[in-house]
Amino acid sequence: MEAQKVPIKVEAKLLLPREEYTLMARKHFEKKGYRVHSGLQFGSDLVLYADSPDRVHSDFCVHVIPEGEILH
Repeated sequence: MEAQKVPIKVEAKLLLPREEYTLMARKHFEKKGYRVHSGLQFGSDLVLYADSPDRVHSDFCVHVIPEGEILH
């Protein structure tokens, strides 16, 4: 007997609180004039550049800590 294929409905998930805070931080630093990139490869949430990443090193690595989260 062959297994039946059942269609799976995937619904859009809401942003997690951490993702919301990261997006808020990204927008904040973009308004300040920084070029904002993912900091995943550097072990942070965001990386800030004052100029093109091809021309300069990053100025800051940003760790986003949501309100109420405890650092260990």
